[in-house]
Amino acid sequence: EMKACLVQAETLVFALSEIGDQHASQESVVFQEIDWTQAYASSLGLVSDQMDTSCRALSRAFPDKRLRPQQNSTALDAITAASSFRDFRDVRYHVVAIWACNFEELQKSNADTLDLNE
Repeated sequence: EMKACLVQAETLVFALSEIGDQHASQESVVFQEIDWTQAYASSLGLVSDQMDTSCRALSRAFPDKRLRPQQNSTALDAITAASSFRDFRDVRYHVVAIWACNFEELQKSNADTLDLNE
C-alpha cells in the first residue's frame, strides 16, 4: 500500500504540474474559470490530514521511533498504525473525484462551446 501511495503521489505531483502549465498557457476562458486552486488545496489538505493521522498512529505505536516491540504500546497499536495507510486509498479516490468533477465541468463547457459554434 505504501508503494502505491508513493507512485500515486508522484503521479499527482506530475499532474498538478501539468495542470499548472496548462492553466498558465490556456487561452480558454472556461479553463480559467474553473477553480483549480480549490482542487489543489482540497487535494493537498486531504493528503496532509491522512499523513498526519498515519504519522500520529506510528508515533503512538513506536514512541522511541524504532520499529520493534515497545514497552509502552501494544501489538494492537502497531497494527492500527500500519493499517492507517490503507486509508490513503480512500483519500486517493476522493482526490480523483475532485479532479474528475473539474474535468467534467471542463468537458461540459467545451461541449456547450462546440454546440454554440455550430
